[in-house]
Amino acid sequence: VSLPAAVAQGDANRPGVVVLDTTGFWRMHHTLRPPVIQLDSGPQPMDLRWHHPSGGRVLKTFRWASRETPPPPKDWAQVRFDDSTWLRGPARMSCLTPFLSRLCMRGRFRVTDPSRVKNLRLGVSYRGGVIVYLNGKEVARHDLPRGAAGKGLVAKGYAPEAFTPMNGWNGKRSRYLQLETEADIALRRRSADIPIPSGLLRRGVNVLGLEIIRAPYHKVVEEKKGKRGSRYCPYALAFNTCQID
Repeated sequence: VSLPAAVAQGDANRPGVVVLDTTGFWRMHHTLRPPVIQLDSGPQPMDLRWHHPSGGRVLKTFRWASRETPPPPKDWAQVRFDDSTWLRGPARMSCLTPFLSRLCMRGRFRVTDPSRVKNLRLGVSYRGGVIVYLNGKEVARHDLPRGAAGKGLVAKGYAPEAFTPMNGWNGKRSRYLQLETEADIALRRRSADIPIPSGLLRRGVNVLGLEIIRAPYHKVVEEKKGKRGSRYCPYALAFNTCQID
């Protein structure tokens, strides 16, 4: 995340300055729900239980996996919203998990004279889809249906190749952390360069809101269920589909 701006000064323009980035302090809210798979019949929550081969008895399960956490208040992107109870830290301190369905982030910056701010732009990389707000007003969305909202909202899906685990579907599962290759990142990371309207700036504190929405897992993950899963989860979840990069 970076928010560079060129600030007019007299007859000359100063070089652009970054007013927000991933290393600065953000307030973050995580909404957790079971991962979703895009089947031919529509998006469906994953069944994270290991079943007996007969299809009956459950062998292993996460009892907490089907529990959802509360969403943020509806006015979370407004300037005067009290985010003091939210997690505070650099943007990449947000949790990394396939259970993350929605990540809401608030970044503050101060403007002394809005009329002098020109060419304000946001560069953001993410997994899933993104909605951008300035002082409570939506200014852009990418990889999401236009105007759609609500609990069932999901981002545009990924190609099946994006979900291939390291060493392939027939390879051996590693016991250690698996790093993404450049090819993996190219398939999974999405980026946007967004102009931010200066007319929405206010004198004093301004709030940039980012809302990352999960993308569904491809049906190939369901088709390969049990093939590369762990002892705790029958699915091979190669990457998180809701994440700030």
